[in-house]
Amino acid sequence: MRNGFELLETRLISDKIDLGRLERENNIIFPPVYRIFVETFKTPLLDSNKFIAYFPDEEVGFGNFSNNIKRVIEIYKSEESYYSFSMFPIISSGIHAGGICVCLKGENKDKIYLDNEIYEGRFQFLANNIFEFVRGIIEVEDGENPSIYKSISKL
Repeated sequence: MRNGFELLETRLISDKIDLGRLERENNIIFPPVYRIFVETFKTPLLDSNKFIAYFPDEEVGFGNFSNNIKRVIEIYKSEESYYSFSMFPIISSGIHAGGICVCLKGENKDKIYLDNEIYEGRFQFLANNIFEFVRGIIEVEDGENPSIYKSISKL
């Protein structure tokens, strides 16, 4: 079982991503903490028999981070709901249709939210930034109850 930053890989210098160019080409400005995260880490794909749970709410589960930032930008630009709320989708979720997003603007810039797309009060606050969020994630084997890991995630 891995948790937090054990689930990530450090991005090599040769694997540099030019966020400045992507921002200019797509008229997006990534918030500073999220920007550092994307430039520093790669998020490897999990085995198909595993998923990630986020604590303190074990109901927030997902398969993988969105690795292809160009594809995510396309989704962001094509979905008016993301754009109008200044929410950038960073993780798709098998449980919650809207996934997990980072706020791009305003007083909530860099904060991480669950997009409860079909519920009133659509965006549920999860963490102050992507690093705080990552500290609360844990890898779970398919079929296991994520609540058994709840106490481990608080260490």
